[in-house]
Amino acid sequence: MILALTTQIVTGLSNRPTTTWQPEIVTPAVEKEMTLDKRITFLAEKYGVKESSARAIIGCESEWSPDAIGYNRRKDGSVWSKDIGLMQINNYFHEEEAARMGLDIYKTNDNLEYGFYLFSKRGAKPWAASKSCHHIT
Repeated sequence: MILALTTQIVTGLSNRPTTTWQPEIVTPAVEKEMTLDKRITFLAEKYGVKESSARAIIGCESEWSPDAIGYNRRKDGSVWSKDIGLMQINNYFHEEEAARMGLDIYKTNDNLEYGFYLFSKRGAKPWAASKSCHHIT
């Protein structure tokens, strides 16, 4: 279930409208029907990030493949971490934090949710390796 923020105008003691934030619940049924395009728009609004920047990162990182996995290797060729899904979330650095939030980075919707959360907190820094592609600072 996703919580969406909506504004509601209420009358305060001074009879001037004030804005309060109340969660709007997006039910599992509505969430299930949400297309990838709509979900990206929704998450960009939810986390206050520039949608075009998020789309650029997704395109550069995973080429829009929800099953994309990038392997990060040591000099000896052994894998020390993986970049997962559309947002290429690194499992070594982010899997535990995502899990604490109730998200599984291996699931497409959760991968997007965590990616947008991360982007809202750290900007494009986690995707610096693909900066030459997405050009976001």
